Amino acid sequence: MGPGLDVRSESFAESMQLYESGKEHLYPSGRSPLVRAFAGETSTVDDMEIRRSDRTMPVEVSAAPVYDDDGEISYVVAVLRDITRRREVESALKTAEAKYRNIFENAIDGIFQSTPSGRFLTVNPAMARIWGYDSPEEMIEDIDNIQGRYARPSMRSEFKRLMSERGMVMGFEAEMIRKDGSVMWTYVNARTVLGDDGEISYYEGTIEDITARKMAEKCIIESESRYRTLVETSPDAIGMIDIDLKVTTANKQAAEMFGYDSSDEMIGLSVLPIIGPTDYSVTFDEIVSASRTVKGISAEYTLLRRNGTRFPAEVSVAVVPGSEGRPSAFITIVRDIMGRKRDEEALHKVNAELDGYAHTVSHDLRNPLAAIILASETLEALLKAPESDEMRGYVNEIIETIQDSAKRATDLIEDLLVLAEAGQASKEIEDVDVADVVETILDEMATEISDRGVTVELDEGLGTLRANPTQVYQVFSNLVGNAIMHNDSDEPCVRVSRLADADSGGRRFRVRDNGSGIPEDVLGSVFMPFIKGAGGHTGIGLTIVEKIVKAYNGEVEAHNDNGAVFEVTFREI
Repeated sequence: MGPGLDVRSESFAESMQLYESGKEHLYPSGRSPLVRAFAGETSTVDDMEIRRSDRTMPVEVSAAPVYDDDGEISYVVAVLRDITRRREVESALKTAEAKYRNIFENAIDGIFQSTPSGRFLTVNPAMARIWGYDSPEEMIEDIDNIQGRYARPSMRSEFKRLMSERGMVMGFEAEMIRKDGSVMWTYVNARTVLGDDGEISYYEGTIEDITARKMAEKCIIESESRYRTLVETSPDAIGMIDIDLKVTTANKQAAEMFGYDSSDEMIGLSVLPIIGPTDYSVTFDEIVSASRTVKGISAEYTLLRRNGTRFPAEVSVAVVPGSEGRPSAFITIVRDIMGRKRDEEALHKVNAELDGYAHTVSHDLRNPLAAIILASETLEALLKAPESDEMRGYVNEIIETIQDSAKRATDLIEDLLVLAEAGQASKEIEDVDVADVVETILDEMATEISDRGVTVELDEGLGTLRANPTQVYQVFSNLVGNAIMHNDSDEPCVRVSRLADADSGGRRFRVRDNGSGIPEDVLGSVFMPFIKGAGGHTGIGLTIVEKIVKAYNGEVEAHNDNGAVFEVTFREI
């Protein structure tokens, strides 16, 4: 409002074109909420119109005074609300009054008038039918307190509150009790009708039985909940990506699999950066093909986590068709198959070992058995010849051959048994002093060490292991014995050291020599059983070491560094 404009004057109403609704005169200043507010009164009127050349807008005007610290009115706050729609509704109701009775009697939905105290004044036939009555008259006579027909009586109080505050309710949902005691869901639209005194005279409105819809909604919610639970508890990453290949939804497992704190962090991210470089072009081509053909994808790819680490994954993509048969989105399921791949590799290795076992055992066991068979046949022939000193000499030689061959076969079988037991974790666990174990081994090999002129050095503080003493002995006996036996240096030296513990808490040790090292063509297979090493020897010592260490969730590695070096890690089981 411009300066010097007095809201209490007729000129104010004229300048603002404020008219009394339906009248040709300006709105009386004495009734204006603005004027009354300056007199210290808070009021609201809805019989005012703002008239312009192109339209007339009915308004509801509320005004209230605002006082200063001295208790004087400082200014007035006013709110004008466009009530055109309300007026249109009221006008439509008046216009339709002539048709009301026909609609009232034949409407599908219930129509009612009721008092705030809880009695029905009028109900139409549909209303009576919804509530289970034979006629409107029966219903009006039977129900003397509407609140008692609410499954939750507090909802009646809420209904009355809303009607009092707003003058109407739209879409008010509540459970009601029918005549037979059954419960139904209702959808109520109602308004207040005021009496001459301005007080609420009665309510009138419509009621729709939405029980079937509520049951359907409940089924949908329960179904959605089941599917949400299924998705959120799935061990696989499940998500949806849009046609631009950006994530729109993702489950908790997707966030965990790709290294995010929550699935919300993934929303809006492109899926292309998670595809490994080796599979990028193939994957992109397949996604493009799927979008054109509306066919799904199921394949294995290398994917990237947030920190850049790679992992193998089985990816299934289903196309969500949109308009004109074009895809609107993609549902994606990703399964981390690193464990499966590891198991497959382990199985492949085991199968390879079994093939090696079968070949080596059949070859190495066949030789002593063949010697025994040949010797027994020769012995059989000799026993048929006349006895002589020469014959007895041949017999003794054949007996020695049979014994030697049988011992070789027995040793081979014993090696296989030791190898089978080596991969099993022992239940007899105790604190084992590694230095004591190594000292025992060196005492047992003292003659060999002396004959070969080997110097053995032990670090101080080799520490202890929580393990089975026999298995610790087997590991260090094979490693130290191997270093002593195969050290071809002019001044052979073997050193046993304790290394810094692994990040995961494992105890680490090193056994090294200063010989020529492990031949490169053998280095990759030194832990395979019965692999021929230097001099053509075969054995299972290093295989036993690897199997025992793996039983303790550890690992053993071999490399050359101015000699053969073996590093072994034990972890507690």
